[in-house]
Amino acid sequence: MNIGPLTTAFDEDIEGVVLKEYVVYRVKDNNLTREKFIRRYHGDGDYTDHSESAPLSPIGFTLEGKIPGVTGK
Repeated sequence: MNIGPLTTAFDEDIEGVVLKEYVVYRVKDNNLTREKFIRRYHGDGDYTDHSESAPLSPIGFTLEGKIPGVTGK
């Protein structure tokens, strides 16, 4: 695996950092979905991780219900 700027950003010194976010846009179940991963740093050097996912918009189309007898894409 190559080491790139994203890996470096996650592994770098966390002094003064209060929050990191990583966002992924993915097609899931025919929807464009945003997945967000959040790390909140506490004053004692510990952190809390959280993630959330939200569908944004349908992708593609189907002819089902538009033309009688058609069920495929």
